[in-house]
Amino acid sequence: MESNKTASPKKNASQKKKKKKKSNGTFLNILKVFLIFMIVAGMLGSGIAYFYVTNVLKDIEAIDPTLIEKALTENSVIVDGEDRVLEQIQNVNGLRTIVRYNDISKNLINAFVAVEDKTFWSHNGFNFVRLFGAVKDTLTSGKRLGGTSTITQQLARNVYLPDSKTERSVDRKIKEAYYAVELEKYLKKEQIIEGYLNLIYLGSSANGVEAAAQTYFSKSAKDLDLVESAMLAGVPKSPTKYAPMTTKKKENVTPEDYVLDDSNPLFTVVFNPSCEERYNIVILLMRNNGYLTDDEYKAAKAVDLKTKLQPSKLTSTEISSYFSDMVKEDVLNDLIETYGYTYEEASNILYTKGLVIHSTIDFDMQKILESNYDADNFTTYFGESTHAAVKSFQSKYNLSADGIAGQGTIAKIGEVTGMDTSVFTQNLYKKGSDGEEVILLKKALYAQGFLRNNENFPRVTVTFNKDGNIISEETKSTILFKQSNFINTDQQLMLPSSDYKFDDQGNLVLFKNKRLNFYPHLQGDQVVSIQVVVKNTFTYNEDASGKSTGKKNIEGLYTYEGRDVFIPNEYKSFDADKNVVIDKAFLAKEPDFFKLDGNQTLLIDKDNYYISDVGIIQPQSAMVIIDYHTGQLKAVVGGRNISGQKIYNRAVNPRQPGSSIKPLSIYTPAIDSLRYTAATPIDDRPLYLSGSPSIRWPYNWYEHSSSYPKHWGLVTLRRSMQYSINTIAAYIANDLGVDTCISYLKKFGITSLVTEGGTSDMNLSAVSMGGMTKGVSPLEMTNAYGAIANKGVLTELITYTSVENNKGEIILENNQTKEVVVDEHVAYIVKNMMESTVTSGIASSARISPNNDSIPVAGKTGTTSNKMDAWFIGFTPYYVAGVWFGNDVNMPLDQGSGVSALFWKTVMSEIHAELEPKQFERPDGIVTSKVDTMSGKLPTDLSYMDPRNTVISEIFIKGTEPTEQDDVHVSATVCLESGKLATPNCPTTLVENKVFVKRPLPYVPSENYDNSGNPIILGDWVYELPTAECDIHNSTIIDTFDYSNYEGVTPTIKFADGSTVVQRPFFIELNDGQKVLLPIGTKILADNSILFPDASTIPAYMIKFIPTFTTEELDHMDTLPSVNEAIQGVDDNSNITEDSMNTNN
Repeated sequence: MESNKTASPKKNASQKKKKKKKSNGTFLNILKVFLIFMIVAGMLGSGIAYFYVTNVLKDIEAIDPTLIEKALTENSVIVDGEDRVLEQIQNVNGLRTIVRYNDISKNLINAFVAVEDKTFWSHNGFNFVRLFGAVKDTLTSGKRLGGTSTITQQLARNVYLPDSKTERSVDRKIKEAYYAVELEKYLKKEQIIEGYLNLIYLGSSANGVEAAAQTYFSKSAKDLDLVESAMLAGVPKSPTKYAPMTTKKKENVTPEDYVLDDSNPLFTVVFNPSCEERYNIVILLMRNNGYLTDDEYKAAKAVDLKTKLQPSKLTSTEISSYFSDMVKEDVLNDLIETYGYTYEEASNILYTKGLVIHSTIDFDMQKILESNYDADNFTTYFGESTHAAVKSFQSKYNLSADGIAGQGTIAKIGEVTGMDTSVFTQNLYKKGSDGEEVILLKKALYAQGFLRNNENFPRVTVTFNKDGNIISEETKSTILFKQSNFINTDQQLMLPSSDYKFDDQGNLVLFKNKRLNFYPHLQGDQVVSIQVVVKNTFTYNEDASGKSTGKKNIEGLYTYEGRDVFIPNEYKSFDADKNVVIDKAFLAKEPDFFKLDGNQTLLIDKDNYYISDVGIIQPQSAMVIIDYHTGQLKAVVGGRNISGQKIYNRAVNPRQPGSSIKPLSIYTPAIDSLRYTAATPIDDRPLYLSGSPSIRWPYNWYEHSSSYPKHWGLVTLRRSMQYSINTIAAYIANDLGVDTCISYLKKFGITSLVTEGGTSDMNLSAVSMGGMTKGVSPLEMTNAYGAIANKGVLTELITYTSVENNKGEIILENNQTKEVVVDEHVAYIVKNMMESTVTSGIASSARISPNNDSIPVAGKTGTTSNKMDAWFIGFTPYYVAGVWFGNDVNMPLDQGSGVSALFWKTVMSEIHAELEPKQFERPDGIVTSKVDTMSGKLPTDLSYMDPRNTVISEIFIKGTEPTEQDDVHVSATVCLESGKLATPNCPTTLVENKVFVKRPLPYVPSENYDNSGNPIILGDWVYELPTAECDIHNSTIIDTFDYSNYEGVTPTIKFADGSTVVQRPFFIELNDGQKVLLPIGTKILADNSILFPDASTIPAYMIKFIPTFTTEELDHMDTLPSVNEAIQGVDDNSNITEDSMNTNN
């Protein structure tokens, strides 16, 4: 149903207009004065009309047509690389997009002319007949003058009289008429209606018809049909009353409301039935004025208006505002820097001048990232949260609570939920299970309220006191108050009697360090005001955690920010103990501000204090994805479960980086110094770098692990990164110097360093383990890692590529800087070391291909002390990404950086799913060489004899590869029984030539003790070259057959190779009944064959029985062979063994 005809007077009026402009304007001026005079004469009487008009107009400013353009502020837009709108930037005056006359639907123009100004195309500024009719009505009825304005007058009023446009006075009408006539003199009709349609307010924050068309119908003004045009034309009469839709809070939506859009978490858009009344008037006037035929009118009247509305989302609701907030901030800063604008001037340009900002966002990548932050976006992995949920389900239904979903648990889930359990094809599901069926299990548990925590995220480790408040494990002070302990069901703040007192003068004294915080505001040394702030509170999923006492890992933790208690400042002061005193005068003035209940608890009503209504889920997280080749930010999330704009962005706020700082501050400087290579061995041994020679520092992160030694001993630089060995990082930092480490962090673009003052980052802890004063933001950490990926070149991070004004001219072009941090060869070595950390080190859970081969990942984990922060930052040949987990309030996580690496993998696997396999580019000038990892030198024959396979292939910057022979491996003859250097007295069967390591700097365990007072044994100590000789087999010859010499001696000793060595003679029995004496030093091999000290043997198949005597049995044995029998046995033995040897060989 399209009607594009316009009224015929338009052409004639235009022709007349042209003729008038050719004249000297005298007639028009006379007519203008006459018309204004007649208006006033009709209201005031002709006697004084002339003088009145002259007085009103004497100081009026001359018309300036350019003011129309200035009044037409236009919203800027942020678009992605495919010109999809990320956000239409809305200012305080709402939305506006300027559109030209030829881009406005003729239906729309006709509708507005019909309802607002039917003689628009023929009048000279105002409708004389209509005006005098209104004047007459005013004079006869006494009502205010109104309803007379033409479209030209309305435009004049909005542009030239903005401060008085709501007035209905004679003065304003005179000025309005004057400007209307002037506008008609300077502008064509098409220009006038174009300005008018771009300027008018049309409800729902839409200014102008283009913004309104997008807001209500999700289309451009040029594409509006008759019905849509008529609906818009009805709005200006009263935008609040006649706008086609309205927004309600969700709790206010009724069953009678017709819902148009329910996607917002807080508000719902519903149809406004009042618009129908005005719509019907518009189409009637269109028919009466010849814009519609009778048939078109009837068809338009029959349309269900609800079906025409399709509200647009001017800001994408598919993604958060984190990215667009960063873009706006960057554009503002660049406008200020480039053009010298003030902040206010730059803001005005950004919000009102119709800029088109080409952002760097990858919209699809952003959606993938955010989907992994959604609470109900279940992964296929059966993790800790699912284990806890299954366990809770089992406990409730009296099943064995082991957290394993076996057949009994699955059957019970089916019984409780009614789901078809045949979809579960496995016998059981447990931690580590992975597959689509795990998602079905999670959904079932989620629906029953057992699974509340997003599997992607760790839980929070807290310590509860007896009241259920969260306290510091060390100091026992309260960190967060349980909200139900803090605020009662009437939303009153509760201060127990221990938090306050009334002094002798009747003043109220609020004690410090209780439920309120006190912040003095100073001018110099003078306290000018005191802020009284409510402390933060929390809620959590109590059912999932059981009784709230002691230390627990909890889910669903939400924190609520406390703010002011609204006590006027003049009534507050500090006493000598820094408690806050509330003057009794305030208590007298506001007797209901504080109330006492029967328990003497002080109650403060909700209106008198503020605490946030919406909790913030913990733990929190941030993730950043950057194309390091271009420096373009592609996706960012700055927090979990948060909506709105200008929200706290954790991606740009510093946190402690832990060991993730090491590639930047330790390993890159080390390789760049050319004094270290990836194969350089460093002794992981106790260090004393705390400043006190008696205090061991640092500790390795596995200090208290039963699976690892406290120190490994000699390890290569590569391996030290793979396992994030703190002592080696501290050793290198101490060797290079803190200043050097800091200088590299600056080169990598870290701006949050504190290098001066009493508390700074100029120390080993900060540069080697990330124990920094402020920390580093995920954004800066990720971009810094990108420099390693990008061949050592740091590319300035950008959020937009260019900005155009509303004329399509580029006003900002983001030509970012590039800085060479290190040579590409250095970067490649570090990159390769980081790759092995993912391939075979502690970050293996970050691999996005099974063997880290098709699309390799290189990266580094980071966990701060007590697991307050958990990081993983890594890169592929395509992108670099960094993820951080932690709490807004310092509380530990139940997992370390492993959960960050796994989350990184989950996100990046999806992002790389459609990308081609690709490898990191290896530059020329990198060579490969065999190397002995114990010395970092060329291997020798002894190197290959080390059972640990210490000969490897390693890459080097050409010129740094080893040229000298290994000198750490040595050969020595040792006694197997004592483990010391052999002497001539050691039995030959207990003597062996072995390969050992001669540590460059000797280590003595007895000089290094752990916190329990035990000597610290290095992990490779068993390979250390002995320095002492055997003290078991000395020069005193023991009579082999005098059994009293062996009383109390253990018969045998077991060796690692499975063999057993005889320490005390005893007999075995052969198959033919012979008894054979096993003298000291005899070996019983793993297959039960016998090796005598003289190298003769008895094969196992000839042996009937080998007794397993205890020491006590041999000490008290009644029947022992005589010396002659023993000697004969040995002689017989010799004969038997000779034959057996012939048989075996």
